[in-house]
Amino acid sequence: MNRFFILDFLLPVCCEFCGRYDFFSSKIGICKSCHREQATLPIDRQSLCKICKEPLTNGECAFCFSRNVFFEELKFLHDRTPFLAKAINSIKLRSA
Repeated sequence: MNRFFILDFLLPVCCEFCGRYDFFSSKIGICKSCHREQATLPIDRQSLCKICKEPLTNGECAFCFSRNVFFEELKFLHDRTPFLAKAINSIKLRSA
């Protein structure tokens, strides 16, 4: 018997976004409907810093403007949306 079965039964892991409980939320912390709704949201590339890819607040990046940055541009294999960031952090914290 899985040792986490009793914990899952007594303290179910709900969705980080809406609070619902389903099979997927018990495994990764996100329910199936939130994943369908939020995983495909487009990213506005104009509102990101050209160097570090952080969201811009007033036209210039506070991170890159406040220090010497020794790289020209960050490249990512997959865009990190706020939804994806919360999902990754949820999985990382649960496995620690």
